[in-house]
Amino acid sequence: MFNIKKIISQQNLSFFISLFFFLLIVLFALNYTSSLFENFSGSNVAPAFEVPTLKKWTFPDSKNTWYKVKKSSLYNFSDLGFTTPNYKMSYSFLYTCLQGAGYWRNIFRFSNKTDGTDGDPEGRNPGLWVHPDNTNRLHFRFASDSGVNDGFDTIVLPMGTPLLITFVIDGNTVNFYLNNILAYTGNFSNIKPRNSDATFYINDTDNDGNLYIKNLTFYDGVLAQTDVNNIYDKLEEGAQGPAGPAGPAGPQGPAGPRGCQGPAGYSQEQNYQQQEQQEQQNYQQQQNYQEQQNYQQQQNYQQQQNYQQQQNYQQQQNYQQQQPTYKAQKSGNFYQKQRSSFNPSFY
Repeated sequence: MFNIKKIISQQNLSFFISLFFFLLIVLFALNYTSSLFENFSGSNVAPAFEVPTLKKWTFPDSKNTWYKVKKSSLYNFSDLGFTTPNYKMSYSFLYTCLQGAGYWRNIFRFSNKTDGTDGDPEGRNPGLWVHPDNTNRLHFRFASDSGVNDGFDTIVLPMGTPLLITFVIDGNTVNFYLNNILAYTGNFSNIKPRNSDATFYINDTDNDGNLYIKNLTFYDGVLAQTDVNNIYDKLEEGAQGPAGPAGPAGPQGPAGPRGCQGPAGYSQEQNYQQQEQQEQQNYQQQQNYQEQQNYQQQQNYQQQQNYQQQQNYQQQQNYQQQQPTYKAQKSGNFYQKQRSSFNPSFY
């Protein structure tokens, strides 16, 4: 007889195993889808596409967000304010394709027709499509002397990987940059410019929604290799966020290296000896000062004595010179008195 409980138990085990693997597949798919946009996923990547030397226009719906490509309304080229006729123009954006398709899928297309229609004459000035061969291969086309469908195809790009795509039309030369690498350059015959009445679409037909673009930007002029490098480098760096809060204090670091040896100090006895020396020097200075003062006073006294002696000597000399004259004067006066007192009557 069959063991029903055993069979049911085995069936439950098989069910749970199948459920487990199913959940793993679902989680992998969800993680894969979310990881598609991890590269260049900063919330504010628009500044990376700033080129100070060139005027630009960014598709608003793709600014700082992954835009699922779908048919847009018709835009007028004149609204961009670009040079007309426009012989030099650049196209740069982030791009990823999640799945291939069996039909043409358009990303953007310029036309020199006011109603934006495709085809001759000059209905592709330029236009960009994805090949209908279930791969991720871009198809860049423009009008020239060779017709409305001149151009080139890129290599097959990795599926589901965000990439920086840049096309540059520089007169009759066309460059294609994959990330920051010049992947293609070619010369063509008389590429048609965009006229003042040109129009353009961001996707001219509906598609399956597996194409995504971010910061689709048109430039009025030529992006050089250095410009592409700068855009790519800034995207790799990501947008700088606000400063975070200060972290906790770290552990105390190791002791630093020992400093150089300082000057030798003095013992108490040496300090006492220095103090005695200082006192002796002070006493000697006072003695020297006192002796100098005494000497100066003696010198002053001696000068005064000499001066006084000289004065006395001078006075004595003057006195002695005056004595003979005085005596003569006294003798004359006496004789005069004698004569004046002579009385002739006595004779």
